[in-house]
Amino acid sequence: MSKRYETQGAFATRDLAVAYLKSLVKGVDYNIFEIVDYTDGTYSVLLG
Repeated sequence: MSKRYETQGAFATRDLAVAYLKSLVKGVDYNIFEIVDYTDGTYSVLLG
């Protein structure tokens, strides 16, 4: 089952945003299916 996580606030780089989102789901085995980079610096990551 997939779940979408979004960052709250802007991140300087995509790598920082992804590292933050991965930290939210520690201990879970998952794959990143999609990363959406919004123009305001926020990111959305679909994990499953």
